[in-house]
Amino acid sequence: MEPFFSVHLSAMFLGEVQQGLNVQQVLTRSFLAALCFHAYQQVSYMILQRVSPVTHSVGNCVKRVVVIVSSVLFFRTPVSPINSLGTGVALAGVFSVLTREAH
Repeated sequence: MEPFFSVHLSAMFLGEVQQGLNVQQVLTRSFLAALCFHAYQQVSYMILQRVSPVTHSVGNCVKRVVVIVSSVLFFRTPVSPINSLGTGVALAGVFSVLTREAH
């Protein structure tokens, strides 16, 4: 149900509900979101079969940082100093685990 609620809540918060709710559009977006989420889960399990759980977890952390940084760059979101510090700490943690696992 996560993809359905993601589409529904984003429509509400982005103001699309104020112009009228297009049920067909919500259902189409929900289906596409569910399909992408299912594919993401399948790929995640396939990767987990090939690598150790620690490597998988580190890759997931790196993915989150990449998503955050690219969304900041793509949407040109201003970043506060505390957000920059948090991202830096997250990156430092990920890279410290990567270097320990590589040895």
